[in-house]
Amino acid sequence: MHLRKLAALSLCLPLFSACYLDAPDGNSLDQASEEGAGKADDGVGDEPHPLSRRPAFMTEDERERAAELELWRDFPYELTPPPEGKVTPPVEWEEQKGHFVRWPSGWDLLKPMYLELIAALQTQGRALVVVDNERVKERVIGRIDADCSACRPEDIEWIFAPTDSIWMRDYGPQFVNVRDDDEVQGGVVNLSYYPNRRRDDSFPVHYGAESDTPVYSPGLFLEGGNFQADARGRCVVSEALYGSNSDDEEAIEALEDYFGCAEVIVVPRLEGERTGHVDMWLKLLDDDKAIVGDYRYEGHDSLGSLDARNADVLDEVAAVVAEAGYEVTRIPMPPTYSHGVSDRVFPSYTNSVFANHALLVPVYGVDSDELAVGVYEELLPEHIEVIPIDASDVINYGGALHCITVEHP
Repeated sequence: MHLRKLAALSLCLPLFSACYLDAPDGNSLDQASEEGAGKADDGVGDEPHPLSRRPAFMTEDERERAAELELWRDFPYELTPPPEGKVTPPVEWEEQKGHFVRWPSGWDLLKPMYLELIAALQTQGRALVVVDNERVKERVIGRIDADCSACRPEDIEWIFAPTDSIWMRDYGPQFVNVRDDDEVQGGVVNLSYYPNRRRDDSFPVHYGAESDTPVYSPGLFLEGGNFQADARGRCVVSEALYGSNSDDEEAIEALEDYFGCAEVIVVPRLEGERTGHVDMWLKLLDDDKAIVGDYRYEGHDSLGSLDARNADVLDEVAAVVAEAGYEVTRIPMPPTYSHGVSDRVFPSYTNSVFANHALLVPVYGVDSDELAVGVYEELLPEHIEVIPIDASDVINYGGALHCITVEHP
């Protein structure tokens, strides 16, 4: 069973109908992308490379061009049947080999955060850093040598692959285990990503071929940030899954067949938040506990109209997750604010990353940072260290730490 998109998405809510983003020269991002296609970014310069600065959500221009060119019907890889055998979904708090990150070539604003992220990941496992080519690798090593004494470039696993954006969680490989008789084999589920970002969309297939890992491509439009699972086979997604695929039942069946989901829990999405990704307001901590964002935390009593409406949405999310059997704890959601890239920015503490004996938590230089770190420290086992990392720049583009990493078991 494969899913094919019949029409372009329309995920921008009416309240935020001006969903667009222009390149600095006035061209659309797609035009800039086409003009820069095939040009390797050497990682130098203050301005982001056109292929790097795309936000975590689809721009209006991308949607229009996808519909115009019927890109929804044209996958850059072959669709495949699901794995044969019992499939178990990825669980983030289990032991991991390391994490993929895509170096932000040409995006100087984000490089200090990436160096801090790589250093933190290397305390717990391997950093698998994706770059275009050997030349970019050498420039990144030079940056590490100059600015990151805690990083170990000799221990980085370098992956050479052209990509379009930094949002590795959303387009990167989603690992599953497949048990056939007594043998367990790892595999990769290749979710279908934004159709204009074809190099991103092809990355899991590229990695599968390079690493000799089986790849399963259902043709399911779902970003990795809108998927979480536990060891019991419960999988959590937001309602954005339905808006992205032409058949709701087939979308759920794909999660069951390709990920081994025994139960799919669908929660409401935030109003005005343009990714629709559940990791922006919810985090599974283990098979029993979950945290859900909360705009009505102590010290944040004066809510704007959007935050007030989303406070009600998050109450509903918490109720759905509790009904599914999780013990739910609320965590602060910093106030949203206006920004030219995202129209509205949604800082989130649930966009955190498990890295073996650590949890990397995005912070934003606001009063609620300390409250959020305290929530994690109270709920997590003592052997898991909570490590705050400043994500106040990257969040303006629609995501934080979870969005730019993905686990390798």
